[in-house]
Amino acid sequence: MSIKTSYSQNSTYKSCPKFWSWKYEYGFEPEGEGSSLYFGSAVDDAITALLEGKNNYLTIFSDRWFSSFREGKPYPIFDNLDVNFAYTDFDALVLKKEDIDNMKKWVKRLNLNYKDPVDAYKEIVKIKKNLYKKIKEDELRYFNRVSWLSLKRKGELLIEAFKNEVLPNIKNVVSTQSWGNIRDGVTGDKITGKLDMVLEYEGYDKPVIFDLKTSARPYTDEQLELTEQLTLYSAMVGEKYNTNLVGYIVLVKALARIPEEFCSDCGYEKEKGSRFRTCNNEINGSRCGGSWKKKIKLKPQIQVMVKKKSQEEINQLLLDYGNIIHAMKEKIVYRNQDKCNNWYGSRCCYYDACYKNDFSNLRKKGQL
Repeated sequence: MSIKTSYSQNSTYKSCPKFWSWKYEYGFEPEGEGSSLYFGSAVDDAITALLEGKNNYLTIFSDRWFSSFREGKPYPIFDNLDVNFAYTDFDALVLKKEDIDNMKKWVKRLNLNYKDPVDAYKEIVKIKKNLYKKIKEDELRYFNRVSWLSLKRKGELLIEAFKNEVLPNIKNVVSTQSWGNIRDGVTGDKITGKLDMVLEYEGYDKPVIFDLKTSARPYTDEQLELTEQLTLYSAMVGEKYNTNLVGYIVLVKALARIPEEFCSDCGYEKEKGSRFRTCNNEINGSRCGGSWKKKIKLKPQIQVMVKKKSQEEINQLLLDYGNIIHAMKEKIVYRNQDKCNNWYGSRCCYYDACYKNDFSNLRKKGQL
């Protein structure tokens, strides 16, 4: 019997066969999911629109971030207590005046006993982190709303940075959101994958198979060197596009903080290395002389990482994946206990199912 898998499914099996079994064999999923999944999808849709020459890319991001899709059905992101936000999602410096005004309204409507909306968030974080305190529903609602709002502003900054820094280097968009697959001629087993983009990019003589990532932190060279995902994509479509180049475009959610000084009177930005003690900007032939004030400027971080993938690397990956698929078909399932309390930094969502036969925090796929 042949089966169809994907990079995600094979990677999951490698990490923990029992996790794979709960998710793919039995169709159990956690009730709540992390915000990063939906944020990444919203950014993906906006970047795809940008590559296709559409002008409403920010509207597309805003719409997808407000409400996404889960198993083909509309699924709200804003004000959804089942969406799990991380503490790192919030950054007060990205907020606009209108955002602060909205936060003040939320504090009042949710009957939260705080005067400053940012302080309200910080105090709720303390409660949320305290194992001996139970967070109230309205406190969690405020935490989620503010985290959602902050990520919205981060997303807008990152998408605009892509437009300004990456788009000018794209010589041609070969494809966006296309499917690839590779099939074993003996077993009939198939691995499928959806490729974000194939681009002709400045500085490279062949098209590059790119995967777009939104990440909490920058990627390392090792992540590109050892990537199974891009090696698999190269196996799927490298011959089609006559290329052995793969890469990541990484939009880093942790915005860089750059200290700057500006004039309190005219707003002139102090030149780097300048020794003037007061503003040296000339206005109508006279030196301004205003005092310098310090501020923090946020700068989006974007990485464009490219590497060649050899046929040897592709062959080794396909051999490994063949063994994984064989194990799946033979239903070789066991717990990787090293992952039980460290599934990407948190306790595994199937922990209670594995150890207590408790499925209360899970749902069957297809049940919203």
